[in-house]
Amino acid sequence: MDKKINSRGRCFCRPEFRRRPKKQRTNPSYCPGCNLKVRSTVEAHNAGENHKKIKAHIEKEMLVRLDPDGTRVTITHTLTNRGLWPVELAPWTPTIMNGGGITIIPNEPYIPEADKVLPARPIVVWHYTDLSDPRWTFGNKYIRLRTDGNLEAQLKMGVMNKQGWAAYLRERTLFLKRFPFLEDANYPDYGCNFETYTAGDFMEVESLGPLVKLDPDESTVHLEYWYLFGGVEAGDSEKALEAAITPLVQSTQGV
Repeated sequence: MDKKINSRGRCFCRPEFRRRPKKQRTNPSYCPGCNLKVRSTVEAHNAGENHKKIKAHIEKEMLVRLDPDGTRVTITHTLTNRGLWPVELAPWTPTIMNGGGITIIPNEPYIPEADKVLPARPIVVWHYTDLSDPRWTFGNKYIRLRTDGNLEAQLKMGVMNKQGWAAYLRERTLFLKRFPFLEDANYPDYGCNFETYTAGDFMEVESLGPLVKLDPDESTVHLEYWYLFGGVEAGDSEKALEAAITPLVQSTQGV
């Protein structure tokens, strides 16, 4: 397989909690059966709209499990409130990708107005995002965002992703990430369970869990499933991209 995609996975909280590195304690340990568990406890403060500093002790744990066959990796993100008071948060799990590729976000299926008059989903942009930037491609099937090492301007978009997947294509290798969508859940950032960000020569492929209120010692869990596919001939058009990746996406359903 073409091993041109490098990535790093992380787990943070929404609203965004900024870590204080001197307070961080990390204890990685390998587990039997190709599992890797990383746990850290951080002292953080809420960097929300009002910039009100609220200290919180959130324990973050990532359990990485590689299937014995194939390329599927199961990532179990667990956030536990180790503080003395309730905290409202959501798991936020950016995966950092090498530049030179394209994030692929599926659109909701087309339905004629005669059959469906209500909106399909929110699409959320940040204040610094320029929708006329040439790195964007808006199609019928997909929203695409590419990296460009010569363009340092930040771009970020979030969506309510009911399809439960997004992907990053670099050269002929496809990284596909699956994550849950819960119909009745309250997601952060105006209802986003998926976000992507680029600035220069890297990309973030981010899934989010629902907002939850954790009492002391309570936890919330967010699952991701990662897949790699090599030899993907996606072409230049949306139609060619759809033909190339649809069988791959379908192969991960219910797996």
